[in-house]
Amino acid sequence: MYSINRESNFLIDYRPNSIYHIHTHRRNTVKESGGNLDGVAQSTLREISRITQAVWLLATSADLEYPGTVGGTIGNGTLERFGRWYISEMLEAMAFDKEVRLQFLAVNQLVKPGTALFAPGIFLRVMKQFILKKFRSDKSS
Repeated sequence: MYSINRESNFLIDYRPNSIYHIHTHRRNTVKESGGNLDGVAQSTLREISRITQAVWLLATSADLEYPGTVGGTIGNGTLERFGRWYISEMLEAMAFDKEVRLQFLAVNQLVKPGTALFAPGIFLRVMKQFILKKFRSDKSS
């Protein structure tokens, strides 16, 4: 699935939903069409948008927490509040749990989809760190 490119030392993701896969597929399509570029840019951008949508939402939603951010509004529904709480707890859990940290980095680098942050194993690790944090704060009080 993954390989190190010897020329650039970059980790290459060969999965069907990866940016590298899209690039390779589009390059082959253009070669097969004799260099015809009609529609290639639009379909490529549509595919990239689909792959990066969850991570883009995560990044831009975090921006809304800062005063003075222009555009968008912070939703106050149950799902939005839970999402902000979970991401905050996950960021704290990264300091204590290597698996949570590695999963976040994989999503951040577009190696895994944004939904990987909510995988059951990661979710349980975040909850464990939340409980341990509560236990530590209760113990010190």
